[in-house]
Amino acid sequence: MSSTSKMHSNAITNNSQSPFVKLKSINFGDCSWTKGFWAEKVKSAGDKMLPYMGDLLCGDIGHGLNNFKIAAGEKEGEHKGFYWHDGDFYKFMEAKMYIYGLTKNESLLKELDEYIAVIGRAQEEDGYIHTHVQITDGVDRFENRKYHEMYNFGHLFISASVHFRITGQRNFLDIAVKMANLLHAYFMPDTKHYQRFGFNQTQIMGGLVELYRTTSDKKYLKLAEKFINRRGTFEIKHDSTTIGYPIGDMVQERTPLRESEEAVGHAVLALYYYAGAADVYAETGEKALIDALDKLWENVTGKKCMLLEL
Repeated sequence: MSSTSKMHSNAITNNSQSPFVKLKSINFGDCSWTKGFWAEKVKSAGDKMLPYMGDLLCGDIGHGLNNFKIAAGEKEGEHKGFYWHDGDFYKFMEAKMYIYGLTKNESLLKELDEYIAVIGRAQEEDGYIHTHVQITDGVDRFENRKYHEMYNFGHLFISASVHFRITGQRNFLDIAVKMANLLHAYFMPDTKHYQRFGFNQTQIMGGLVELYRTTSDKKYLKLAEKFINRRGTFEIKHDSTTIGYPIGDMVQERTPLRESEEAVGHAVLALYYYAGAADVYAETGEKALIDALDKLWENVTGKKCMLLEL
């Protein structure tokens, strides 16, 4: 590892060793807003938004932390919130990490450690952690896209990577690694049931690449590549894993990415997908990927954008 790589390994997105990016990220804290619009917004986020989010997600209204406590057997009740509620809680934690990184407020770190401990106790022995599936009777892991398992895992991987870079602690990262290893065991083999399942949500690809950048374990990058390679290679019809959720263009599975020229379907899913593919390109330099992404970029910016007058 070069001295430059070591110097810039604590960035929010760590591309310090990514060989195919032109601009390298800087370490968190090397630059900060001191005054003006964005400085005010950052201060407001730390002073007002984050405490308010904590009141919601850690209490009985938002029920985010409660879901983990129930999954850990520390609280009675049923899962509340959307399928992707775990992912929202991981994003809340990530926001708290950024404010901690700026302020070094030890109370924030203590709160994060408390959340991580609960999540760790909720995690199953083999690494699985998804509170809706764990708590809800009659629901099994990796059986239906609509449960947003991949989305939640992706945000877990990113949040845990950021936590490690900002704090130097492994407690959250170890949870993420354990989950990622289980994911690899399920989805890397060419098992028919799982070949198509893993495409919702597409956040998983970027999360896996970020975990690879954090741990240097190449199997996470290979799994992200496999998700991209499989997508768009199956007949567009419902099977047991897609019932109750859109298929086809809506979830970008009609055309393999490398053959895609038009952005289609759900905008959030699409951008997670394209961003994840860009992360893979940053590590592999595969020309077919960047060529397809360039075409999709031109399609989105040239034909799929509009200005709305407010």
